[in-house]
Amino acid sequence: MLKLEGELSTSPQTSVPAERPAEPDWQLITNGDRPVVAVAVDKNEARVRLGLAFFEGGRVVDVSIQPAAWVGRLRHSASLAGADPDLWERDVQAELLAGGRSEGWWTPATGDPAHLDLVGLAARSAWPLLRLCTDNVREVPRWSTGLLRGPDPVSAVRRQFGTRANRPLVRAIAQHLCGSINWWALACVLAAHSLDADRAVRLLSEPSRQDGEATDHLCTIDEFRLLERTLGSASPSTVLRFLRSEPNGNIRRLLTALDRWERAGERIGALPPTVEEAERQLLHLGEPRPTMQRAVGNWRTPLSAPKVIDLTERPAEFAHPRRARAFHRERQGRIDLLLPVDPDHLVEWSRLLRNCLNDYVDTVSTGESTILGIRLDEQLVGAVELDGRGSVRQMVGRANRPLDEWINHAVLAIIARVRTRNLV
Repeated sequence: MLKLEGELSTSPQTSVPAERPAEPDWQLITNGDRPVVAVAVDKNEARVRLGLAFFEGGRVVDVSIQPAAWVGRLRHSASLAGADPDLWERDVQAELLAGGRSEGWWTPATGDPAHLDLVGLAARSAWPLLRLCTDNVREVPRWSTGLLRGPDPVSAVRRQFGTRANRPLVRAIAQHLCGSINWWALACVLAAHSLDADRAVRLLSEPSRQDGEATDHLCTIDEFRLLERTLGSASPSTVLRFLRSEPNGNIRRLLTALDRWERAGERIGALPPTVEEAERQLLHLGEPRPTMQRAVGNWRTPLSAPKVIDLTERPAEFAHPRRARAFHRERQGRIDLLLPVDPDHLVEWSRLLRNCLNDYVDTVSTGESTILGIRLDEQLVGAVELDGRGSVRQMVGRANRPLDEWINHAVLAIIARVRTRNLV
């Protein structure tokens, strides 16, 4: 797609194989023999993926959700090379415009994208369903990517909503993504899996409350997961009434109530239809504490933390042994491993994953166990415990559920590779 010449160039010979066979190959944009950034044109999805090149182009990380980071790398590379960053940006911008036109991405409905800066243009090149929006998009919420990758509203809604998809919902999604996007309403519709199409359309079609946060609240991935866990299985009528029940559009109040409700666990019943009723019941119950889940079995089944002598004082930070540090930030495709920095870090993982990782603070402090967070696209999805030899004791996902098999394979590949290097 891109045919740069001059200070920047592209060539099919410099393309980097994709990590998964179904993905298009990466094409490096280079300055001489130095890789700058990367792109991968996906004709099936009518989009271009944005990548950062590392290790002389031997590895490319997809940063399509962060077009500003992609442009930032381009400009930084120009500065390091003593070149004009504005010139490099204009060259890439011109090629994205020309390539998009040749692919039919820019139509009378999308308008002329020539007025956009490179960040805005890159965002719309990477995410087809953003091409009609008027927002100055600098970063795309990770939870929205399944929908935004298009290539058109019909296929996107069918893929995202399955049997719930119908014509009114397709039309409502398409209209919602025109103009300025109400990200909060979109997050609620995507997270509440129990919502039928009719109620989803009603939620998307409601005017934003100008006196509250709902006009501009951009859910974090953790907030979205909270919505999924608390609203995903609630009755459709309850979901709709609960989200409408805060009269001033106070999103923080809604999220706080949902978070406290989830923490109450089995001590409280089904979600009530209003945030006020939820707060009343929580106040009557008292401040809830997170519930912990335990199980026993082999490494595919969660184990309880080993019994150790309680430490009189827990360290401010974990002093991980060398064998444990060898695994930190090792990557296999979209999966990487992360060591907890301190006890608070491990307790927070326990909260996010809804398991008993907080019970492992003492065993990690004494070096009896190594706990590694498992991340998918930089988001925590599970944890793995290793013994002193670097062998797996257990590996689980959220709520002690098994991880997808391909994630298990990726983690085991990382562990085997590190052990082979004789670092542990």
